[in-house]
Formats: sequence, structure tokens, C-alpha cells
Amino acid sequence: MKRHTCIICKRKRNEMYMENVFYNSWACKDKYNFEYCYCNKEIDEAKIIIDKLKTFKHISLKHLGKN
Repeated sequence: MKRHTCIICKRKRNEMYMENVFYNSWACKDKYNFEYCYCNKEIDEAKIIIDKLKTFKHISLKHLGKN
């Protein structure tokens, strides 16, 4: 069984206790600080941004590099 690191609480857990939230990013299925890690507000916003980026024809993430 694979182990992954939660992008929210940074705990390492077995895959059966984790949720693949997007691409190679994983979040815990249990509560951390009174909230489920995979239901975190930042994850929801990142999914919206990813969906929005798919609608762009000429701009991609590589164009939005660090300033």
C-alpha cells in the first residue's frame, strides 16, 4: 500500500485513508483542526482555478510564473 503526504496537514498516511484531490495531490479523509482535509476551502478554490484555466486558449500555468 502506498503512502502519501496530505497537502493540508502534512501528515503521511496510507492511501486508503487519503483522497486524491487533483493530479498527484492527496488529502486526508479524517478531521484535522475540526475540518476534513479533503474538504478544505483552498482545495475547492484550486479546483475552480484549474477548471477556469482549461477555458483559456493562449495562456497556461507556465505563463503565470513567479514574479
